[in-house]
Amino acid sequence: MSTFAAFRPRRLVAKVLAVVIVLAVLLGVTALLTVIATSVWPGEARLTAPVVCDDAHPDGIVVVDSYGTADGSTAYDFSLFCTSADGDAIDHGWASSWLLLWAVHTFLVADALVLTLVLVRAKHRRRAQAAPPTPTADDDDVEGPFSTWLPTDP
Repeated sequence: MSTFAAFRPRRLVAKVLAVVIVLAVLLGVTALLTVIATSVWPGEARLTAPVVCDDAHPDGIVVVDSYGTADGSTAYDFSLFCTSADGDAIDHGWASSWLLLWAVHTFLVADALVLTLVLVRAKHRRRAQAAPPTPTADDDDVEGPFSTWLPTDP
């Protein structure tokens, strides 16, 4: 067998493409999940305060500003402020908190998917090991509820 025949570039390309598609879907779904989660509960960004805020301003406060737009609708602006004990505050915006939450959501969803795949594969392996072997056409001794219907050799 030649070295090139063992390489099989089409299979490699298919596997790489499958991984890229799964990652793109995973990142897109978790980005949407993060947008929805932070829209419903903006206070989730407070969980990122220990990472985003410095030691002088350890407490995180989420501020939601609402304002009217030119077309008459209402827009919202989220910000994470890191505050100190004396009331000094630093605005860290929303991007750093949102990106950190996106990473955490992606990690949690990926872990759930991997755990589900492992459990499903283990279940299928247990079933395959527990199932009796299926009879083939070469088997001479056929047993079962319908074995009496089969013709016998004289």
